[in-house]
Amino acid sequence: MRRVVGGLMAGVALALTAVVAVAPGAGAQTAGVEAGSPPSVLAANCPLGSACMYDQSGRNLYATDGNSGPIWVLSPPGGSWIRNNGQRYPGADHIQVTIFSGVTGYRYTTCLHYGPTAVGQPSPTVADIPAGMGLTGIRWRGECVGNEDDAWWRV
Repeated sequence: MRRVVGGLMAGVALALTAVVAVAPGAGAQTAGVEAGSPPSVLAANCPLGSACMYDQSGRNLYATDGNSGPIWVLSPPGGSWIRNNGQRYPGADHIQVTIFSGVTGYRYTTCLHYGPTAVGQPSPTVADIPAGMGLTGIRWRGECVGNEDDAWWRV
């Protein structure tokens, strides 16, 4: 009995480690994809008026100042971040971001506000993209509606 319980506990610990490894960040979660707090390096590393995707070291993987899609930018091991460094422009200063999981086949989306600093909740200007997910689209739009900006939502 003691061996079975010890093996069960080791299995639970291994499973929890796997969950942490594929879901970086902390915060609201929808369908296994999290939105969290960005590393401070992102604050100064995205051209004004652009949306940018970074790896965990702050290296810019993709940047655009217009609508993008379909595109495919793979989030590296350790995950990555997407940031809206847009400027006030009513009707087109927020971004709708779409990512895709090749493992599950699901697409996820979130809305990010614009702003001079990379912040999480409330009114996030940045969101994390878990490792292995692909950035597939960025569309500039008007205000985020309801709670569409507090997590990645499966579409």
